[in-house]
Order: sequence, then C-alpha cells, then structure tokens
Amino acid sequence: MVSIEAQSILRRKAALGTQEHEARAMSVAKAMRQSIAKLGKELFEMPLSAIGAITEDRKASDLFKLIDDASLLCLLEGEDGKVGAAIIGADIVGGLIQQQTMGRVSPVSGTTRPMTQTDAAMCAPLLDALFERVAPMLEVKAERDVVGGFNFGARFEDVRTLEMALELPEYFVVWLTLDLSGGARQCELTLVLPRTGPAKTSDGLSDGEDVGPSIPQMNEVVMDLPTELNMVLCKVKLELSQVKQLAVGEALHLPHNTFPETEIVSLTGATIGSCVLGQVSGIRALRLKRVSVHATQPRRREADLAELDLPEITALP
Repeated sequence: MVSIEAQSILRRKAALGTQEHEARAMSVAKAMRQSIAKLGKELFEMPLSAIGAITEDRKASDLFKLIDDASLLCLLEGEDGKVGAAIIGADIVGGLIQQQTMGRVSPVSGTTRPMTQTDAAMCAPLLDALFERVAPMLEVKAERDVVGGFNFGARFEDVRTLEMALELPEYFVVWLTLDLSGGARQCELTLVLPRTGPAKTSDGLSDGEDVGPSIPQMNEVVMDLPTELNMVLCKVKLELSQVKQLAVGEALHLPHNTFPETEIVSLTGATIGSCVLGQVSGIRALRLKRVSVHATQPRRREADLAELDLPEITALP
C-alpha cells in the first residue's frame, strides 16, 4: 500500500513539474513578439513590434469570413508539402514598402490600392526570416513541428483562391498586431498553419492508418485552380447613338467570315491566343492556332554561320 501511494505521489509531482516547465517554456506568441522586434531592426532598420499576439486552433470556414481582398494574401510552403497562408494588412504592406524605398513610414492616408507581386516580394523577407528565427526558439516539439520549415511561396489573387488552397477543416492560427515606426501604423499579420500530418512514402501513401485528407503539393494546388477564359467571336463597331437605340431581340449584322479570327481573352482583357470556330460531330468547337516558337524567335547554330553570309563581329572587351 505504501509503495502504491509513493508511486502515485511521484507521478503527481512529475506531472506538476512538466506543467510548470511548459508554462515557463517559450510559447509561439512570445517567440513571435521577440522575433518581430529584432527583425524590424535587422531587416528594415525601424522600430517594429508586436503589441498583440494570440494563438488558437480555428475552423477554416470561420477564418475566411474575417479576410478581405484588401490584404496581401500569401501562400506559405512548408516541408513535406505542407501549405499555409499569411494575411498581411494593407497598412503593414504600405509601411514596409515606404521604409524600404523612402526610409520612413508615414501615417495611413485612407486610400487603398490592389496588391501586386512587387508588394509580395518586398514583404517576403519578413515572413521567411520570422519562421527561420521562431522555430528554434520553441521548446515544445509539437509547436516546433507546426511552425518550423515554412517560407514565402506566392501571392494569392483573392480570398477565393486562398480558400481553395487551404483544404483542411482546422488550422493553427497566429494573430499578430504589429506597430510600425513607433505608432505610425498599426495593423494585423495573420499566419494560418496546418497541423503536422504523417510522412508520405515514396509511393505517395501515408505511413500507418488513414488519418484524414493529405495536404496537397504546390503543383497540385495550382493545376486544380479554375481558369476562366472568354472567346471573342467577333467585334462590331457601333456609334453611341446606335447603342442607345438597341432593343431586346434586335439582331446585329456581323461582318462576313470573321469567326476564323476568334480571340481568346483573359478576365483582365489580355489576348492570349487565337482560334478558329468550327464543329466536331455536330458540336461547336474551337481549334487553337499554334505558332511555332522558332517562327517568332528564330535561333541559329554557330555551324550555320557560313550559310547565312553574315560578317564576323568581334565582341567588345
């Protein structure tokens, strides 16, 4: 009886010691706050601090409701094909760009603009350095497995594209409220990270039992994204007075033999190709016009120089 009671007391003491150690251990939020302050000085030579840091497990459906297209939406690539996201507030993006280009951060003007690839490229060093610094600081292995190994991958065009890339039902989320240049700007940086999944074997299957959906590889995510294209069969020029007189059901006279010049146009209005309208087995079809690369970008071998009857040109020193 005494032996059993002694073992029970030892177990309680060991459990209490473990809880106290984990309470004193470096948490993700604390590591993020310390790292942000150092990175502001090292990367941007300005005061940068995390005045707020919250970590939680959150359902993806609840998370996406809080994201708007005005933020910079970034893809995070991790080890073993893990996919996460970083949502950087527009005020943070503008402040980082101002500091890198003009050497100072001005207060928010109130005007917003669409995010670009240049914005993502100038914010990427902060994300890469943050993950590289934070992971080794964590003492709990489970937290190191979640945070470690991530870096900037690409920019999402909109929230819908981000939703399609993050397919897991729940994610580990870090909410950081950043302060730039001593209060000049304040905004949120949100990190959305997947929980660590089982390692994949060479045949693409997970070791052990099936534990849920696997995290898609980057190429799988990109190739599964939908792409919308418009086919412009014909263009007709009308005067504004004629357009105002158009009525429902009215027929327009199209120029003769214009369908062979059908254009393929993206949603932004850029023409990316051409095709011919026809039919296959009674169904309307488009045949793409393919132009050989050599027809537009001819290349010559050095052995063909004599046949071209061109003079030899000596390179400048």
